[in-house]
Amino acid sequence: MTVHFFTRLESAGLHENIFTQAAIEAIYSASKGVPRLVNSLATSSLMYACSIKQKHVDEEIVYQGQKDFDI
Repeated sequence: MTVHFFTRLESAGLHENIFTQAAIEAIYSASKGVPRLVNSLATSSLMYACSIKQKHVDEEIVYQGQKDFDI
């Protein structure tokens, strides 16, 4: 799962993993591993992190992103 996140970020031009391991586990747990939901929740987490000016996505940001974007 971590490889998926890093590969997607790298293809967008980012060469560091900004998701903590706890965040990745929270995304996988909330999405039950469904690829489309994984991507949606990762995107909403990134949007939430950006809105609060955070450079890394942790478990709390995933939960807030999930709540704020109704996923």
